[in-house]
Amino acid sequence: MGEFRIVRKTASERKVIHRMAKHLAEPRWMVYPTAKRSEQALIRLGVTAYELLGGVAKHERHQTWNRALLKAKEPLIDQSTFRSAVVFREYVTDDARLVLANLRDAAAHGAVVLNHCRVVELHGDPKASAVQATCGLTRRNVTIGAGAIVNASGPWVDPVRRLEGAADDRLILSKGVHLTLARDRLPVNNTVTMPMPDGRTLFVVRRGDATYVGTTDTLVDRDPEVWPSITDEDVSYILRAVERTFDVASIEPSEIQAAWAGLRPLIADGEDSPGEISRKDEIWVGNRGMITVAGGKLTGYRLMAEKVAETIRTNTSIDVSAPPKEAGYLPGGEFDGEVGDLAAQISQQHNLGIHTAHRLASLYGSEYGDVLSLGKTPLVPGSKIVSGEIAWAIEYEGAATLEDVFYRRTRAAWYEPNACEILRPMASAMAQHAGWSQERVEQEVADTSAVFRSELSFQAA
Repeated sequence: MGEFRIVRKTASERKVIHRMAKHLAEPRWMVYPTAKRSEQALIRLGVTAYELLGGVAKHERHQTWNRALLKAKEPLIDQSTFRSAVVFREYVTDDARLVLANLRDAAAHGAVVLNHCRVVELHGDPKASAVQATCGLTRRNVTIGAGAIVNASGPWVDPVRRLEGAADDRLILSKGVHLTLARDRLPVNNTVTMPMPDGRTLFVVRRGDATYVGTTDTLVDRDPEVWPSITDEDVSYILRAVERTFDVASIEPSEIQAAWAGLRPLIADGEDSPGEISRKDEIWVGNRGMITVAGGKLTGYRLMAEKVAETIRTNTSIDVSAPPKEAGYLPGGEFDGEVGDLAAQISQQHNLGIHTAHRLASLYGSEYGDVLSLGKTPLVPGSKIVSGEIAWAIEYEGAATLEDVFYRRTRAAWYEPNACEILRPMASAMAQHAGWSQERVEQEVADTSAVFRSELSFQAA
């Protein structure tokens, strides 16, 4: 699409995030299977430009696999269709835990962080000088004054802009769906791309005992939802991609262990297809002085923060400092080697299975010892989740509900087999630390189970 500047900056920034938190931005080889020599040449050209723009080191630059190598390294890829592959370096990022790490880092530097609070009104005239927020847990209203208000609410940017009277919507929302399968159902060794006839590209990613597949890219013509619906069409599209790329028996919807949908906030630019809409970011200053930032890519968040800081300095009397050029470590990010090296160390030091150790390394990085000091017994027999994770989530990561821990702290909902079986033990462990009544335990289990079932509602069709 000719977005060289965006690609150069965000590709370079990936290395910064990896340096800040290696456990949350893990380098992987990405395999792009090709059917023809002309296709391979085109992909190599694009990847070469990408690597040059991103400053990729020579020893990490792309490779080409012939049919023999492809068969040896990724034997499930359909050899009758794909005769070679271009293999290049990418990063697998845990978005929820990366956000959480930044919030914890902000709090360590003096920020006050409010969880489960929804902004419902702006105060101040003509310039907004405070927001009113409602706590989703207690229903209490709080008013928070500020010298500058920044709307960085992602898919909710336009609804928040309406609070200051904005009549025009600036975003187009695109829904992305992922499906999780048991690892042995689709046992890839690397991250594999699945080029589709309609021009989209889907991905297959291994994670622990799971393999997840996605993502779709379809326009959403309504206000954002926390849990966007997953349709039969979404599921069918992803499973067709798997059947087209891999030599495996057809996967039935009933085999899907978990599923999720998210929303991409894209800047409207007149294009009809979400795949053709630029991933650029933009900043606007509203008629009541609220600064809105939207669009962009996850790995470019520090660059967006620099722009926001500059906009605050320009439009207010606040001399807010920009993020440091030499970024420090995020919580858990200070360790030598890569995640695999840390996992081996954890396994040896604490006599844990390598898969449990790798999970701890990927979620908590160098803080694994603090987590294990709170409890290292499995949450249930055979589980890779240890008891200390529940206490850690509550005491250090601001978890207030079972949904918080199940989905966004331990990531159990999407990547652990038989996830629903640990809901009640997880809720009981939370009750011990948070002082919940049995009635609260039952309600939390019911609420979180309902969310999990809703994401798999297509299986009932």
